[in-house]
Amino acid sequence: PLTLGRHIFPMTMKKIMLCMLWLATALTSCIKEDMPPAQCDKEVMLLISVCTEQATPITRSIDEDSIEDVNIFLYDTKGLYPEQHIYADNDVVKCELKPSIYEVYAVVNIHQDMGNMSREQLQEYCIPYSENYKTLPMAGKATITVQTDIEDPEIVVRRCVAKIVCNISIDNAVSS
Repeated sequence: PLTLGRHIFPMTMKKIMLCMLWLATALTSCIKEDMPPAQCDKEVMLLISVCTEQATPITRSIDEDSIEDVNIFLYDTKGLYPEQHIYADNDVVKCELKPSIYEVYAVVNIHQDMGNMSREQLQEYCIPYSENYKTLPMAGKATITVQTDIEDPEIVVRRCVAKIVCNISIDNAVSS
């Protein structure tokens, strides 16, 4: 007999609902994305320029604006990417970075590759003393936001040391 009994109707409705739910899940869970890869995976090529701050011109025996070598340290402020260190023997450094916000430190005229350092190690670093500096050690810091359309950043560095030369001569009129 065809009856919509108490037990037949609820079971049929449950089966229909489960089939519809399974069908909806199957059709939406395995779709292929036709979108290009995320922009954040693409590295951006930068030329980081290092320059000295413009001081008032005074005749000096040493070229205070000379840059012979550069240590660049890059720290991602979000902590997504590892810290990077680049050593170069000129004032323009080429690098590739993923989009993020970076703290960039430049240490100039140390005349050696300082190697990888954590931010804390770099902040505690002491410039080695020298009797005769060929070029003056300098340092600078900047925060840059790396995006696909970024202009090449410039890091301004300042002297870390000063050289004072005193020439004292005693007049012949002064007797011992």
